[in-house]
Amino acid sequence: YDQRVEAFGEKGMLTAKNEMTNTVELANANGHLMPPAEWSFPERYREAYRIELTEFLDLVKAGPQSEAHKAEQQQMLRHPRI
Repeated sequence: YDQRVEAFGEKGMLTAKNEMTNTVELANANGHLMPPAEWSFPERYREAYRIELTEFLDLVKAGPQSEAHKAEQQQMLRHPRI
């Protein structure tokens, strides 16, 4: 999937590109060649998944009386469908 995002405004532009398998690009008489994008979500967002799981495990280990757990419960109560 192509997951590029571009946002334009009065003062400039913001671009988020796909995660690539490496950062090497080649430009020559045959054209501009770039490495392929990471194939799957777990490959592209490996670090984000790792952080999310680590924080989830920390929350579970802290137990239901922890401040983090209480804050999570408060945020859940703010959800409009609960």
